[in-house]
Amino acid sequence: IYPNRITYNAVIEAMGAANQTSLIDHWYLDGVTAGHIQPFRGLESHGWIDLHYHSVYMARAAVRMTFETVYALYCADALPVDGRLIFIVGKGRKLLAEINKQLKTEFDPPIQCHVRSQNLGRLLTNETDVINWLERRKAKETTIRNQEQYKA
Repeated sequence: IYPNRITYNAVIEAMGAANQTSLIDHWYLDGVTAGHIQPFRGLESHGWIDLHYHSVYMARAAVRMTFETVYALYCADALPVDGRLIFIVGKGRKLLAEINKQLKTEFDPPIQCHVRSQNLGRLLTNETDVINWLERRKAKETTIRNQEQYKA
């Protein structure tokens, strides 16, 4: 068996069924690094994350990876977009609903989004919510770092 998008999807689906989120993220990153999964080609230039051919578990991993990447760029003052992210899901309404739910429940503060009326397969994030999430995460990490310094 040769690794490709389909084999990564099968492994990730099995891990999803076993509720192994950290392993899902590990194997998703491995697939992206190997070039078998390519959702981020439009991230830096347009803020696009292409989730065509993604299962729900793969898409959730892509969302987590997107925000880790955007956060790293934000901390380096190299954020290529102004907080506007567009998740391209295609015609899969289930995937669209799952990503929408994830953004509202797994992120603090929640990230609101809406469907583009001209293209129902695109989920657009609220730019202010993304920036607020980035700022809040940076503030949390700064507080934790400061507390660790005082303990030492």
